[in-house]
Amino acid sequence: AETEGDGSDEGTEPAAEDGEPAEDGAETEGDGSDEGTEPAAEEGEPAEDGAETEGDGSDEEVKPAAEDGEPEEEQAVVLTEEELQEQGYIQANVIREDGTALYADMDDAAEPAAVLEAGAQLWLKPVDEIWGQIQLTTEEGNVVAGFVKLEDLAAYVEEEPEEPLPIRTVRITSSLGDEKTVYEGTEVVLTAVLEGFLDSDVYTVQWQYTADEGATFRNVENGNEMTCRYVIDEETFTYGYRVMITLKAPEPAEEEPAEEPAPTEETPAEETAAAEASGEETAE
Repeated sequence: AETEGDGSDEGTEPAAEDGEPAEDGAETEGDGSDEGTEPAAEEGEPAEDGAETEGDGSDEEVKPAAEDGEPEEEQAVVLTEEELQEQGYIQANVIREDGTALYADMDDAAEPAAVLEAGAQLWLKPVDEIWGQIQLTTEEGNVVAGFVKLEDLAAYVEEEPEEPLPIRTVRITSSLGDEKTVYEGTEVVLTAVLEGFLDSDVYTVQWQYTADEGATFRNVENGNEMTCRYVIDEETFTYGYRVMITLKAPEPAEEEPAEEPAPTEETPAEETAAAEASGEETAE
């Protein structure tokens, strides 16, 4: 039986089974090029020389990541106001009209790292009489640190508020109370009431009376207590009374006298004094 074909007498060779290599002389399908197809590199094996790798076409070199143990680039640490104050920083600003130079080290012969404009606010930590270490944060959030000369800055020093002085008042109470009628021979007891005084206050008390409606005052005899007593009669009926409280300044603490050095065994004090009186020299 004849099979259909192109009329050629060549026999039809069976196709190669899957996995078997084609026989010599058999042509494989392809793009018509004569170049052999190289096998792909297995995983983990480097590509052969000349093989191009995929990329973005740029010639920039890719920097390798820092290996373990290698220090990374130092970055400025932003400290809070509380942390700056704990480390001895105070607020300051630049008062020099043309600004002040910022140096990386305390060396004004070096090239300044930057120039801080006049009025710039910063945190300052004095290092010595000439230099101060500063730190400031720009509007962009960048931290700037270095050294500047103190003469170009003005510091804000918050003065601790002084404790307010106590408000001391004195009022007088009377044993008569609200009585409208007073009889001759009635004893009156006046009491000085101190308000706002401190326990540490030292003061004196002096009662006084006036017989001419306050034009002049005289001291009450033995009137140095917190109470004053008198009896109403035709003379004292028109008297007016007041109490004078005088604060005393606190006494300064007494300094202990310095101890005189004890005379040495080599030169007793008696011998030294005798030698000085006679003009003789003492041997050490």
